[in-house]
Amino acid sequence: MAYRHLSRRSKLKTAFLDTQHVPNLEVPHTLMLQSFPVKFSSWCVLDATNEGNKLMKYVHLGRSGLKVSRLCLGTMNFGHHTSEAESYAIMDRALELGINFFDTADVYGGETGEGLTEQILGRWFAQGGGRREKVVLATKVFGRMGEWPNQSRLSALHIKRACEDSLRRLHTDYIDL
Repeated sequence: MAYRHLSRRSKLKTAFLDTQHVPNLEVPHTLMLQSFPVKFSSWCVLDATNEGNKLMKYVHLGRSGLKVSRLCLGTMNFGHHTSEAESYAIMDRALELGINFFDTADVYGGETGEGLTEQILGRWFAQGGGRREKVVLATKVFGRMGEWPNQSRLSALHIKRACEDSLRRLHTDYIDL
């Protein structure tokens, strides 16, 4: 079993998919997956034979009408600690396992103002194969993207610019969350 609850106190569960114990997963790093708030009795079991998404559970995302996997792939280390090729392999495997909820942010990737992680996701989406259509994409705005006063926090100007910049970096015309 590759998924386990780590905290019973927290409403938000964190799971680690330890790639050393999953024989068919060819990713050299440990995948960190974040889960939606779930009931303590809920368990999601992932293994290397989870083809066809038979074991993945999905929940409604608020009142949006979207159904998302209980596990969310956090991409914070893509580009900074994880190479682009490894990031692609992780995202491909996540989709194979039925994980359709990906989380990113404009500040992820190391360098201020670059949005490197979003660029990696955008190039992965651009490869086609229905990747963007399968993924429920969440990104965030708030962090410092430059030195000027309106390049951080939650001013209307920064939110508008951050959304436009994220759409460009992600090679998409919509963000789900």
